[in-house]
Amino acid sequence: MSMAPAVAVAPSRWIAADLDGEGAGPVALVRPAVDKDVFALAALPVRTSGPLRVLVQGDDHDEALAAIAAMREEHTVAVVAGEPAERAAAYAQAHVVVDLSRSAGAPDATLEAFHCGATAVATLAPGREDFLDDGVNAIVANWEDRRGAQRALDLLARDPRLLQLLRVNALATARGWPGARQSAAMLALATARAGAGA
Repeated sequence: MSMAPAVAVAPSRWIAADLDGEGAGPVALVRPAVDKDVFALAALPVRTSGPLRVLVQGDDHDEALAAIAAMREEHTVAVVAGEPAERAAAYAQAHVVVDLSRSAGAPDATLEAFHCGATAVATLAPGREDFLDDGVNAIVANWEDRRGAQRALDLLARDPRLLQLLRVNALATARGWPGARQSAAMLALATARAGAGA
């Protein structure tokens, strides 16, 4: 009696590639779900004037706050924390989220912010390569490059068209990301394929 090979489940492309490279057998990409009931956007208002609303998240607040403090353009700043509903409300008020972390959770808080209409200035922490697209839906910052993050924020404060383009594309990225039902269906499909020996 032959047994079907086990299927390794990976939450991101880099982990899937790593598992595949180690000969782990079949690998299924099952993206971590974002709670679409909590992290949702009714409308995406256009910023034409007023300060850039910046929200800090992630595990390196000091680096992000230093970059924001160096901004030359008008802005407001807040730090996000708390329960999902509180975070969603904060994201919905922000134009841009700054996350200069070296690691990311699953699902990533930056992706949650995308669902609420914000773009990001963020590092390419592991897993973010699956949804951060530099210059398309966010601006990717290098680690320990406060000046680069500060310049990106000042650019977004000065250029409402670029800010709106990144926010619209971030929201499109979010809409294509799986919710709980889709992630559960992908996991069930991977499990069924493993059981069938596919």
